[in-house]
Amino acid sequence: MWSAIGAARCIDRLTPQDRQWLRLAAAVGQRTPEVMGQLGAELATESDAPEALRSYALMAGVTGLVAANRPWEADQLLRAGLGKLSSAERMHPAFMLLAGEAAKSAR
Repeated sequence: MWSAIGAARCIDRLTPQDRQWLRLAAAVGQRTPEVMGQLGAELATESDAPEALRSYALMAGVTGLVAANRPWEADQLLRAGLGKLSSAERMHPAFMLLAGEAAKSAR
């Protein structure tokens, strides 16, 4: 599915940032941790996207880094990204789980 989307002629009409969001969704769907970590980090910390999207990018990025056995980077991304989210969004159970996984993996 993602290769068909990437090959569509209309993809060129998207902004570079929109294409980056599509690449993140594809990386999550394909379970490619390195790409999830990289794109998730970029979009979560540098994006002016709505909070729900930044939250998704942060979850994807931290998950990718934990899966890639890069717990220290996962922890750093989580700390940086959570600081840019509202207190309600920071309390999402997925972030609590990811914080525990990053800490556990760092040992």
